[in-house]
Amino acid sequence: MKYRSEIDGIRALAVIPVILFHAGLNSFSGGFVGVDIFFVISGYLISSIIIQQRENHTFSLMSFYIRRARRILPGLILVLTVVYILSYFFYLPAEHKVVGQYIVSSILSVSNLLLYLKGSEYFGLSDASNPLYHTWSLGIEEQFYIFLPMFLIFVLRYGKFLSILIILFIASLSLTYSQSISGTEQTANFYLPFSRAWELLSGSLTALIIHKYGIQKSNILSFFGLVLIVYSIIFFNEKTPFPSLYTLIPILGVVLLIIFGERSTIIGKFLRIKPLIGIGLISYSLYLWHLPVQIYLDYLFHNSEYKFSSSLIIIFFLSVISYKFIELPFRCQFSNRFVLITIFIFSSILISFGVMGHLNGGYPERGLIFQNLKTNNGFGIHCNGNTFFNDRCSEDKYPDTVIFGDSYAMTWVESFAQNPNTSVLQLTIDSCAIGYKDTSKNKTKSCANFYKDSVNFISNSKNIKNVILSSRFEKELDDKEFLNSFNEILKKIEGRKITVIGPTPRAPFHVGKCILRKKILQNSDCDFRVSIEHREKIKLLRDTLKKIQGIEFIDLTDEICPNDRCLMSIGENDAMYIDNGHLSKSGSKKIFKSFIEKTKRWY
Repeated sequence: MKYRSEIDGIRALAVIPVILFHAGLNSFSGGFVGVDIFFVISGYLISSIIIQQRENHTFSLMSFYIRRARRILPGLILVLTVVYILSYFFYLPAEHKVVGQYIVSSILSVSNLLLYLKGSEYFGLSDASNPLYHTWSLGIEEQFYIFLPMFLIFVLRYGKFLSILIILFIASLSLTYSQSISGTEQTANFYLPFSRAWELLSGSLTALIIHKYGIQKSNILSFFGLVLIVYSIIFFNEKTPFPSLYTLIPILGVVLLIIFGERSTIIGKFLRIKPLIGIGLISYSLYLWHLPVQIYLDYLFHNSEYKFSSSLIIIFFLSVISYKFIELPFRCQFSNRFVLITIFIFSSILISFGVMGHLNGGYPERGLIFQNLKTNNGFGIHCNGNTFFNDRCSEDKYPDTVIFGDSYAMTWVESFAQNPNTSVLQLTIDSCAIGYKDTSKNKTKSCANFYKDSVNFISNSKNIKNVILSSRFEKELDDKEFLNSFNEILKKIEGRKITVIGPTPRAPFHVGKCILRKKILQNSDCDFRVSIEHREKIKLLRDTLKKIQGIEFIDLTDEICPNDRCLMSIGENDAMYIDNGHLSKSGSKKIFKSFIEKTKRWY
């Protein structure tokens, strides 16, 4: 396939908006369409190669996949290795565990599926600490590469014109499906390959059209294509349904540029200017490095006025280095044997560390501060979603006290377990507010079923005397339907001593990160003031619980925040919270002990 330098110019138009969008520049609110531009380019280039090699009778499926591995994996593995090492030193256990999960999913080309199962929202990225979030797009491309060669070879048997019609039909089905779920299943629509296939197939269509009719020359149509792309980058934002029919705007723009942006056109000449070609050549490395650099700099120097300019310098420096010393040699110089063995060794090592980190909760034994700020999930992660007696989630065979609720309830399990006057059973589930309603975006569990099963177990257990109930208490008070559901649960477990522990005052930042940053850089104040919203929530919760007899309510606010100032440091290597509101093990024990001493409760 003949090299088209203007394609590298289009790559530059794709990667620059993505970088600036993730940097938070408002004028690039639609910069995320850069990923869609990459999808079309990938579909076009890969399909062009397959079509040409098939015509020349030189196509080999094995050679195709080896070339893809040479192109994608060496640079990716380098970034994954650096990210994992940095997260080992800078990230708390829960975050380091997540990085390990995405190390594994990135190598296996399923990051998009993992994000779908976790229910992650792309437009929550600015609040995320996952430096490998962007690998979802690589997952979609690599899944596309699995099926495209055989599919193209099959349809090309029917001639170029009929092949165009077949691919156009399948792409239309994919677009129709994407549009149909764009308002109801946004997460599935964004991450699953079925709703993205039409974008990559648009590139395949472009390749077939050019192969049949040649590259065309049109200043008007190529200029119109550029206008469509620029319009999308400037005017699209997180409220734009995406992908959907709106996505046709940038996709059509790319198709017009590729077909009609012949090198002698005005736009073709623009796309071939040296700065754009240079950026296009290193665009893959730029895409791989940009998010890790941005997230780590924000993590360590979030208030620095030089953060943006520093990130651009570091991103470009790392990209040039990895392009020159990793991408090019692995693509063009080393033997297949050397490349495949190297990829296998490093992939195996990274996968092993990722899996072990997942199993042990993110290597909390790295140091005292990491150990103190590991996830406080009670008797263990195996109890997440437990709805009945389980000897791994209970102190003894006949527990008299149930800790009941979401992940905020989990933080109390160990404190109550150490009290000699109670025998504790853990019935908790993360990310599920208390009610018969599915509030979690996680696709692997049902909140409603958890609470139904747990309430039935409590109601039918004669030995359960106490129910300690806790939550973040947001959804429970949000609307009438959920409030009624919450009240129904409280009434169904009447007859036992019910204690509702109120929510912790929410921090306006991640306390665990702040404490770790304070230890590294010695320049952070991690205390904060109680918000008006928290006071209003406590009043609403107290008023709600007064309507049901026999419920004792405990407000944590003054214990955590004496004189309205929430004190987060516990010694040099510990904190009250591990994140924005979950109590650490030390924080939970400290507050529990204070209540025991002041109120003689649970004696």
